[in-house]
Parts: sequence; structure tokens; C-alpha cells
Amino acid sequence: MRNIKNKGFTLLELMLVIVIAGVLFSIGIPSYTALKNSNCLTTNTNRLIASLQFARSEAAKRNNAVSLLPRPLALGGVRDWRNGFEIVTDDVDKDSVAGCAGVEDVDGDGTCNEDAVMKIIELSCGDAAADKGLQIENQRGAAANDLTDFTYRSSGRLTNTSTGRIFKICMAGYLGTERGREVRVSNIGRPQTNLVNIATCPF
Repeated sequence: MRNIKNKGFTLLELMLVIVIAGVLFSIGIPSYTALKNSNCLTTNTNRLIASLQFARSEAAKRNNAVSLLPRPLALGGVRDWRNGFEIVTDDVDKDSVAGCAGVEDVDGDGTCNEDAVMKIIELSCGDAAADKGLQIENQRGAAANDLTDFTYRSSGRLTNTSTGRIFKICMAGYLGTERGREVRVSNIGRPQTNLVNIATCPF
């Protein structure tokens, strides 16, 4: 009678595989998280830069002030830069006659408005909780987060109330050397991005 051997894994081999898998996960998960956070920062910083450049070019093209505004999460809610942006401008009265007949209706609602919404920019990697996910603030020096219009004049330069304000961007809990972004807009209206060290996020 032939002796048939059962083929399979021994308990020792199985434990060895589990240990190796655990080591690989412990190395891979933090690297994946760092990569995901870095990609989120890069993507949303680029969206901010593109939004600023669009607002500036539209201000020059329309010969009219164009602003970037923080969006509310819900209609009538509190505005916050981390919720995305609205690009707005005043409907322009082209014929200088009273009423709205000669007005360029920017948002297509049939009326002539101030701060008509031209474009809405949504951001990724956000979170409904204020202390999680993407964080963006727009401030001058150490001042509090400024939620008012960030406005370009028709010349392409910033208004006085927008000059010197800096956009600061980070991912909650993603701290360390060059793990944040800072977008500064020069006096002539050109945005520039810098990598910055982050000690706390949210700010």
C-alpha cells in the first residue's frame, strides 16, 4: 500500500506569511497615506492657482472687477475656503440706460445682479467636519482667516483689501517639513506657490 502524503502549509509557514504581510502593511500604509495627502495638496493648490488666474484674466477681459469668494456648504450657510470657491462679478450695464435691458447677464438668471456667479470650483479631499481633511485659510500676517472677497481690478491687480493676503493650505494631521502649501499673490496679481513646514493643521 502506497504512502500518500498530504500537501499543504504547515502552521510555521502560515505564521511566517502572516508576519511578512504584517510588516509590508506597516510599511505600506503610512507611505500610501503620505502619497494621498501630498496628491490632495497638489491637486487643490493647482485648482486655487487656476481659479486665481481665471479671475484675473476675466477682470481684464471684462474691464470689471472679478472676485474669488469662499463657498458655503449649504445655501445660506457659513462660507469657508475649504468648501471651494465661487468666482463672481457684477453684471455689466452695457447701454447705461436704467433697468436691465442692456445688461450682460453673467449668471443667466434674467436679472442684473452684483456678485453674479460666473464659475464654481469644487475641491477634493475635503471633509464635512471642520477639523478633518483639506484646510485652507486666507489671511494677512497672523490675522484671522479672511472670508471676504479676494478681488482683482480690471487692471489685473488686486484691490487694496486683497493685497498682502496669503492662502495657506494643509491636510489635517499631515504635519512636518514642506507638508503645507502657501499661495502668495504679488502686487501685480500673479500667484506663486511655496512649500512650507506645517506644525499644526488645522491652523
